[in-house]
Amino acid sequence: VLFRSRAILGVGVGILGIKNALIIKASPASKSSAYLGYSAVCFNVVNSLASPLVGALADKKWNYSFLIHLVAILVAILVIFFFKEPEEVKTTVSSEGKKKEKVKVDGQVYVIMAIIFLMTGTLYSFLTGMSTYLTNKGIGNAAMAGTMLSLYTIGGAVGNLFLGKIHAKMIKKTLPLTAALVVIGQAAVLYIPNIIVISIACLIAGCGYMVGMYTCIKLSSSVSEPKSIATATLFVQAALQAGVFLHSYIIEIFHTVFRMSTNVESAFLGTIVVYVVILIFTSLYKFRFYEKEA
Repeated sequence: VLFRSRAILGVGVGILGIKNALIIKASPASKSSAYLGYSAVCFNVVNSLASPLVGALADKKWNYSFLIHLVAILVAILVIFFFKEPEEVKTTVSSEGKKKEKVKVDGQVYVIMAIIFLMTGTLYSFLTGMSTYLTNKGIGNAAMAGTMLSLYTIGGAVGNLFLGKIHAKMIKKTLPLTAALVVIGQAAVLYIPNIIVISIACLIAGCGYMVGMYTCIKLSSSVSEPKSIATATLFVQAALQAGVFLHSYIIEIFHTVFRMSTNVESAFLGTIVVYVVILIFTSLYKFRFYEKEA
């Protein structure tokens, strides 16, 4: 029963990926980045508040922790009765006037998918391996690792709060900037094992990854024709989830290549290398927008 219910829940969570496309379609082009950023901040804040609530419910009885999902009922009511669907983009009709033209995904979307897959698949070890790393270095424990991850989340929330302004000034240069932030943060954690330094590094890396992630989502819509925006953003979301799913294999690949004292440290070094490659590539690659951004 537990596995089946989790599978159903997973389907529902997967469908929620459409929210980014809805935000982009329902808002003016000049404001969509800002609204994407605000949605990211809301996600981070609610996630931070929900964690202790779930813990408190679990203390009462382990299966009570699943009660948190009842909030989805409120979301469903809000969407069904108050959400106005964006105007549908008129599809091109064939010469016979019968068949609708198939939605085509721009080739640049696959480039963005590769970028976000590498971003997520490599940096995820930063989250899963922090407790082990702090313990091995003798500078912290699981509780301290939790604090570091909270700082990571705060860094991402602060960065995305200004996502609209960042994209307005330099959307095509945002990915190299965010990659540089992750390199700085990850390198500081690996080479300066000091709890104060790591705290600052978590803020920097969190800002870099979270802003980079939503920049990928925004770019996927910007390079796509209007009728393929939903498909493009969902493809990018799928690539992100693939990175999460495969991150443990990526850690082992890095450890096989770099052979540092622990697989976590090898993963940290591998993350630095991959993000340097992302920084160089995104600095040289020129994205072609479907229409000029406002």
